Amino acid sequence: MLNRIKKRNNLKKVAAGRLLSLCTAVLVLVISGCDADEIQEREVTLPSPVTSKTTPYLPDVDLTPPPLSVVVPPVTTPPATSSTTPVPLTTTTANPLTAFSNVPLSEYLGVEDETATTAENSDTSTATGTEITTVTDSNFVESYPDRVIFRPFEYASLTTPQKQLYTMMEDTFRSVSNSLQIPEEMNITADDFDTVFSIFLNKDPYDYYLYPSATTSYSKTTNKLYSVTFSYLYPKVNVTSRHEKTDSAVQQAVAAIRNKQGDYNRVIAIFELLSEKVTFDDNSDDSQNIYGALVDGRANCMGYSFAFKRLCNELGIEAITVSGTNTQGTPHMWNMVNIGGDWYHIDATFGDPDTGYINFDYCLTTDTRLLSGYKAEETNAPYPKAVSMEDNYYVRSGLFATTAPEATAIIREQIKTAIASKKPAVQILCATDNVYLNTETALLKADSPDNIVAILTEADSAGVLDVAKCTYLTNADTDVIKIVLVYK
Repeated sequence: MLNRIKKRNNLKKVAAGRLLSLCTAVLVLVISGCDADEIQEREVTLPSPVTSKTTPYLPDVDLTPPPLSVVVPPVTTPPATSSTTPVPLTTTTANPLTAFSNVPLSEYLGVEDETATTAENSDTSTATGTEITTVTDSNFVESYPDRVIFRPFEYASLTTPQKQLYTMMEDTFRSVSNSLQIPEEMNITADDFDTVFSIFLNKDPYDYYLYPSATTSYSKTTNKLYSVTFSYLYPKVNVTSRHEKTDSAVQQAVAAIRNKQGDYNRVIAIFELLSEKVTFDDNSDDSQNIYGALVDGRANCMGYSFAFKRLCNELGIEAITVSGTNTQGTPHMWNMVNIGGDWYHIDATFGDPDTGYINFDYCLTTDTRLLSGYKAEETNAPYPKAVSMEDNYYVRSGLFATTAPEATAIIREQIKTAIASKKPAVQILCATDNVYLNTETALLKADSPDNIVAILTEADSAGVLDVAKCTYLTNADTDVIKIVLVYK
């Protein structure tokens, strides 16, 4: 019997904390400022990330998938369950894209904006020394004569003094120094430090080796910050070694990807690389960081997200991490990426092919499609809007259907192509809930020529499929339909 798995959006892979110690991170502040200041000690709990009102760690979750239900009968058997009852073509949904369901694909996507440019090409001015030559509209991407720096997106929400402090702390961490002295002429406060340090601990992919506490010296009277003493999780030689191994893994990964033409193809290559090479692991010591993902090959959603950002940035592509919750309300982290001037959501954690194929449901999608299930945390620097479907994976791959007949036609052709190359699965995206429901009706209707078993049998002229073991999966949250093929 052909198996049909009715699969709601079950994101099985979410992150545990960045560091086990982070959930109890505390800044110990020792006051020793001006001579006239009274010296006192106080404990200050590290504030949650600047973008979040939740705790700065992601707890363990149950990764057990829900039970599967087999409900598809053989072609010769009449439909036996309500799930196979034809859906009236007049069915309405609350999907805001419904109005586009019967228009040509080109109209659905809109006209390409030929004037859009990527951030790194937005300004070609030059300067000398280490002066900033370009600050893009993104405000977290800075171009220097010798490099482009992609900071966490939350950097854009910082004040000028906080950005100055960020740069000084950045230099301190890169040199694995324990001490930071604040120049007398700089007006930076202890509160500024709290804000900036929380971004480093929770949103910066490079500085995972920081111990989540620091000793600060500041004025009780003015709150002016004078110095900070940092600690590291490893000896300096180990930090240096980890840097070298991570950089080597990054260069090895981007070597092949760099040959891809255009940012879209490079982003897809990064998504596929992380999906195939990284195993989801919520328990390893480095699961929350880029070392775990790129060197050990084991990570949770934070590791995937930081690795995705690092590889994109290495290729000059703007990418940011987004903190929030998934469809089950569980803390989660994913990415947004800029392609051709348009922003898209992308979740490499969900692409992990534990089912034998890479899952592209959340590969370059919109706010409407992703945030109907996910929820991004509020931030002082609002995330970019993601409204374009032009570079969605399914759209670019010709796997996007605006009507049910178009969907069944794509499935029929893609199954033939998949059989020829022994591909494990066929996946298509329906434009709206209506298209999705009506396609499902056609695929499950016993006397329909578009019945999925009939399509499989027709396509399998060489008899290489075990049709009875092939699996039909649907995801009503993403409007994606999948046919998983099993070969003899």
